[in-house]
Amino acid sequence: MSSMVNGSHDWPQNVGIINMEIYFPSAFVEQSELESYDGVSAGKYTIGLGQTRMGFCSDNEDKKNMSCDLSTFDAVLFHTPFCKLVQKSMARLALNDFVKTSKDERLAKFPGMDKFLEVELEKSYFDKEVEKAFMTFSKDLFEAKTKPSLNVATNVGNMYTPSLYGGLVSYLCSISPEELAGKRVGLFSYGSGLVSSFFSLRISSDIAPMSPLSMLKRSLNDVQSRLESRTKIPPADFEAIMQLRESVHHKSPYVPVAKPDDLFPGTWFLGSVDEKHRRHYDLAKPIQNGHA
Repeated sequence: MSSMVNGSHDWPQNVGIINMEIYFPSAFVEQSELESYDGVSAGKYTIGLGQTRMGFCSDNEDKKNMSCDLSTFDAVLFHTPFCKLVQKSMARLALNDFVKTSKDERLAKFPGMDKFLEVELEKSYFDKEVEKAFMTFSKDLFEAKTKPSLNVATNVGNMYTPSLYGGLVSYLCSISPEELAGKRVGLFSYGSGLVSSFFSLRISSDIAPMSPLSMLKRSLNDVQSRLESRTKIPPADFEAIMQLRESVHHKSPYVPVAKPDDLFPGTWFLGSVDEKHRRHYDLAKPIQNGHA
């Protein structure tokens, strides 16, 4: 190729190709398909999860490839506004698998669900009977594959963007390196119902003491103790903190009145906002040599 670029050889002639058509399969949901749900909160998460063109599986799967369903994953983790919604999302994936399975095989794979043989995904989003039935059917799957990922969310609440990765931390903390080795994990992330992604990762099988997996596990050893060491405050104090935040919103220049004494060592916090609204951050009790 380099010799052709340098001009020392002519480009090949008459190679027999008259024209070529390249096909790029759609790997995303058209934005117009979601516009009808713009501004709708109820069901927005599960509707996104139930899109028929999610893009995780290709439109034309190779017959030799394993079809992607819940049995593909050892664990399934979700963005977590609140934990009940995650359980509903697991039920939605079970319904997706149900609809995707041929009618001849459905009753064998989904015993007791014959009442829903004619269910259509597009008409099921707000069907409480379907939701309840598949939440019951998928309960054991949820307990085994998803509930271990909800420890941080249960204790902290909705962290928005980090919530999926808080779930990953919870899952990694829940079992030993030996049990984690080789596991395939499905992860679902979304942003306000407009854009979503479903992807997977395979955990390394290397569990040697100095392997990345073992070192990662050790770095998470203090997660539970940090959760338990949080300071409890009365609701009235929390309300006062929120009122203070409202009163100084967009204020500049501004120096926060809160003290960093209660922050974990190594935590970055807002030190000041100047007259041009530039934010300056400071480090609480910097960590040196692994110690505060």
